[in-house]
Amino acid sequence: MTELDGVRHLTDGEVVRYLDGEGSGAERDGWSRHLAGCERCTRELRTLRSESGLVRDWLARADFEGDGRRPGPAVQPVRDPGAVGAVGVDRPARDAGRFRGADRRARVAAGAGDIGRGARFGAPWLRAAAILLLFAGALAAVPPVRAWVVDRVTPLLASGDAAAPEGAPTPVDPQVLRFIPDAGPFIVTLDDAAEATLRLGRVPGPEAVLRATGGVEPVVSATGLRLTAGVGGDFELRLPSHTTRVRLRLGAREINVGAADLDRGWVLSLDREGRPLR
Repeated sequence: MTELDGVRHLTDGEVVRYLDGEGSGAERDGWSRHLAGCERCTRELRTLRSESGLVRDWLARADFEGDGRRPGPAVQPVRDPGAVGAVGVDRPARDAGRFRGADRRARVAAGAGDIGRGARFGAPWLRAAAILLLFAGALAAVPPVRAWVVDRVTPLLASGDAAAPEGAPTPVDPQVLRFIPDAGPFIVTLDDAAEATLRLGRVPGPEAVLRATGGVEPVVSATGLRLTAGVGGDFELRLPSHTTRVRLRLGAREINVGAADLDRGWVLSLDREGRPLR
């Protein structure tokens, strides 16, 4: 914690660790309680996530161009046309629903917050790191430089976990998305969902957390979430206490999930036709 104007606030390192899901249970509970009551730190949390998204898109683009393929299309906002005041998730259309990869690098490289442009977030070394990462990504697209990078990076990658035996099932890592919803009801729309499972629950602090496995293309705003689920999707959505209820839309059908159900935990499973099993 740091003190500004006689009031204690989270440090930049604590905010980054909170966004990355790091810290002990006691630390995260303390950060969540502080964010729930501190408008200034919550605003900086929003800004950090927004600005890190810009760097994440650049990193994803550099990764795509750096492996020898043609450059990808320009970044296009992916928005929910049905959500009022939708903010969407700005990313290349081909990367819609892709949360992993450059998230950590993006947060470290990006500064954030009104305070951040001064003494806390957005320190000169952070901005320099962002410039260095983007410059390195652009150079990686040049064949001689790319070969030099591969020659030096490959030994580091080889020191990691051993490859899975041939024929072994490939584990599916859940994709994780964090966002801050508005107070009041929250709308969740499931499109083309078959044999999918949706779990709803609570999370401490002001952020909502979505964990998804299987093919998914999420479009998120402060008032709603749209999931194109495909077959066999597994989704867990945990919402903060200021979300009073969830309006779940399945085609023409709507299911209301109240605050008490969210507090206890609520599960919905769909059959192969996309109809509720419960």
